[in-house]
Amino acid sequence: MHVPWETPADESREAFMSLQVAFLGTPEFAVPSLEAIRRAGHEVVLTVTQPDRPRGRGKRVAETAVKVAAACAGIPVYQPEVVGSPESLARLRSLYPDVLAVVAYGQKLPRALLELPRLGAFNLHASLLPRWRGAAPIAYALWKGDAETGLTIFRMAEKMDAGDIGLQRRVPLGPEETAGELHDRLARLGGELFVEFLDQLSAGRIVFTPQDEARVTFAPSLKKSQGLVDWSQSAAAIHRFVRAMTPWPGATCCRRLPSGAAEALILVKVLPVDGPAQAGPGTVVEIARTHFTIAAGEGRVRVLRLLPSGKRAMDAAEFLRGHLLSPGEILR
Repeated sequence: MHVPWETPADESREAFMSLQVAFLGTPEFAVPSLEAIRRAGHEVVLTVTQPDRPRGRGKRVAETAVKVAAACAGIPVYQPEVVGSPESLARLRSLYPDVLAVVAYGQKLPRALLELPRLGAFNLHASLLPRWRGAAPIAYALWKGDAETGLTIFRMAEKMDAGDIGLQRRVPLGPEETAGELHDRLARLGGELFVEFLDQLSAGRIVFTPQDEARVTFAPSLKKSQGLVDWSQSAAAIHRFVRAMTPWPGATCCRRLPSGAAEALILVKVLPVDGPAQAGPGTVVEIARTHFTIAAGEGRVRVLRLLPSGKRAMDAAEFLRGHLLSPGEILR
């Protein structure tokens, strides 16, 4: 039964109609949305998340972040191998959800599932669609030098990230913000936006707008191999790249040790330095107490924090105390 709610936690919200929500999500990014929707007074009748799978070096089976959050809140959890199977459709249909709220679920939803809820299936995406459709919008926004990004909630269609837009929020990018930091910030804001969207949807105030296909750009999943630093790029571009690849897949370069072995270095924090490169791309041109500097295709890159292979992340000062690095050495 649907009843109007007043939520004392946020007196600025108007009276609204509580919706029955089936929530589909898997990673940490989806947790703030699940929690915000529940706290706002909408009834989460079921949480659907990916099956538990082996993760990490030990390949231990790990529960998804959404499963853990839902279990803590007393919300039923369902983990089908194929969300579009007849069994999955039957279970969801039996709950008569008003809405499917989808945040980074990780499976393609078939038409039969998208058409199942009374009001529709809606997805939270971490970009200002139609820019950066795909799995890695946060990294691409930083990598390609966008001044801002944002969040979009759209009505889902069979084509990836192509449905009509219901609500968007613009978010400026911090000059030193990494993909990991932006991920966490957008996750929090995403929960707020989904509550606003559901409130407006229940009141009939959402106006959907088709996406402009002429403005579409894509952000496909990142591969480990894409983390290799290209020192022929400008210092500004490398700075963006390091932020975009942090924490994964990591902006990686290699140095040759005196023994002849190679050592991988993941750059964690760098700053671009204007002026002449002073040497060929990848050449160490300065070693100071708190940092070292590498020539880029244009300008130089000052390394402030890094993660040597097999070790923990450390400031450049600590790295230099334990590693012999010489001017003129070339990183690949």
